[in-house]
Amino acid sequence: MTPVRRFRSLAACFPAHRWRLLKNAAGFSAASLINIATRAFYLILVARALSLEQFGYLVYAQSWYLVFYNLALFGLPTVVRRAFGLSPSEGEETLASAGALRLLMLGTALLVTSIAVLWVEDDPELIVVMLVCVNSKIFEQT
Repeated sequence: MTPVRRFRSLAACFPAHRWRLLKNAAGFSAASLINIATRAFYLILVARALSLEQFGYLVYAQSWYLVFYNLALFGLPTVVRRAFGLSPSEGEETLASAGALRLLMLGTALLVTSIAVLWVEDDPELIVVMLVCVNSKIFEQT
């Protein structure tokens, strides 16, 4: 009969590199859950504070920037991660050029969204809410 190995701790069950991977994955998962919970709490507070019509304006304004936000990212985070994975010096060069390209694309997205909002909407209150929302979200990403 083979003796059963008993471990004193969870860390003893895994080699060091796998234990670090497990700790990193747990940390990233916890950070993601905290981010989701914070956003949900914020959304509940905003929904309770605004009237039904105002909350509709807010959601409509957020949908406008989401249309152009993905175009502004342009797949750059994936390119930068890949470049850093290949070599840190190449990653720094790619990060510098990607940062400049991203600023250019975010500025273009801001301009296109602002023109589209002013062209499509007639309600002055909605225009102000949309422009403030679009500007804050795009500048938050820079």
